[in-house]
Amino acid sequence: MPTTEEMKALYDNTTNVWTDNYNNTGIKGRIFTGKGDYANSSLFLLAAGDFNDSSYYNGGSYGSYWSSTLISSTGGCSLFFGSGYVNPQGYDYRYAGYPVRAVRAVSE
Repeated sequence: MPTTEEMKALYDNTTNVWTDNYNNTGIKGRIFTGKGDYANSSLFLLAAGDFNDSSYYNGGSYGSYWSSTLISSTGGCSLFFGSGYVNPQGYDYRYAGYPVRAVRAVSE
């Protein structure tokens, strides 16, 4: 799982665009595309919403993904995004049900 620094690096070293129809599937989310030597590489993150207090919220409106960074005993670092924003250093309580997307930082 990416750390806080890796999530910020993902944001800083990519361009990103919101899509309402990823690969003609009707699925909403953000496409992060690498810069420079990595311009042909991309990562799609689904706008999966979240599951909180036994209720599902906002699928298709925003995405929230956990990093591996625990900020306190009750909260952790996450990536938040919607159609008009990306926040690579968000925070929420650990009971929030966010999806997990394994991303590995690769150094040359």
